[in-house]
Amino acid sequence: MRFASPISIDDILRIINHPVETVGTYSDSVLGINEFHSVQEGEVTFVDCKKYYRRVLQSKASVIFIDKNEEEIP
Repeated sequence: MRFASPISIDDILRIINHPVETVGTYSDSVLGINEFHSVQEGEVTFVDCKKYYRRVLQSKASVIFIDKNEEEIP
């Protein structure tokens, strides 16, 4: 899903209000959010299951949120 205008990573983190580790190369904002199999450069995606961890890291996502509460993720 593309946003109407870029949104800062900090604003997204405030909205979701959930502890995540942020991985990726980004400036201050992203253009959208998507599932890892559809994500494009400039967008953010997430992973909360070890099963998909490697696939998400290999996606086109500019930013990945990793659920800090997921005990199975290294």
